[in-house]
Amino acid sequence: MKSNIKKFLVLLSMLACVFSITACDNGSSSKKPTSKAMTYDETTVKTSITSDLQSLSNDYSDEQLTTMKDSVEEQVGILITNWINVRKDLGTFVEITSCNFEATATTLTAYAQCTYSLRKTAFTISFDADGVITSSSFSPEYTFGEKMERAGLNTLIAISIVFSVLFLISILISSFKFINKFEKKKSSSHEDRTDSIQAVDNTITQIIQKEVNEINDLELVAVITAAIAASEGTSSNGFVVRSIRKTNKTRWQRA
Repeated sequence: MKSNIKKFLVLLSMLACVFSITACDNGSSSKKPTSKAMTYDETTVKTSITSDLQSLSNDYSDEQLTTMKDSVEEQVGILITNWINVRKDLGTFVEITSCNFEATATTLTAYAQCTYSLRKTAFTISFDADGVITSSSFSPEYTFGEKMERAGLNTLIAISIVFSVLFLISILISSFKFINKFEKKKSSSHEDRTDSIQAVDNTITQIIQKEVNEINDLELVAVITAAIAASEGTSSNGFVVRSIRKTNKTRWQRA
């Protein structure tokens, strides 16, 4: 645990440049004072940045840095994340070949050209008037072949995504015919059911109509019977209604 605390304190040494961003005497040749900008010591700031970059590169694994970034200030955590992202491309820290500064009344920005074991990189870091990191970035220098390889990989990924989307769309479009078949089948089944119900209704209507007609015929016979009985002065109880059948003409002619 103590070892981790010591490593954490070493990591915070990147903030040592806070002590170099102070009001300084104009007589010192290594100090850059102006009336409108912060006063700083180039050598001290460069030494602090060198120490911090060397510590990030040589003293910590990615796992340790990932654990630490949750316990530091936001911008320090962003610096750690940026380093983890480029670590495999850069390798281990070698030296700072040059370092330029830009100061305003509220901000000091350092532009360092750094050499690592695998390639060179530009490192930029900014501080506010209180020495707190406000931004940081690594910009590795890739060869033309590496840039083309990365561009080709990005293009391949983009094309793969596009073709995947088109494939999914084609699957959706091809499934529409099954949906149409299902809807047609469902519609046909509904029509058959409707036709069956209509046929049943027609049959019931015909049966009811037939019964009504038979009732009307019986009423008509009863009325005629009553009229005949009334005209002859007899009772209608003796009348029997029989159906008339058509006789065979051939038999009639033979007789």
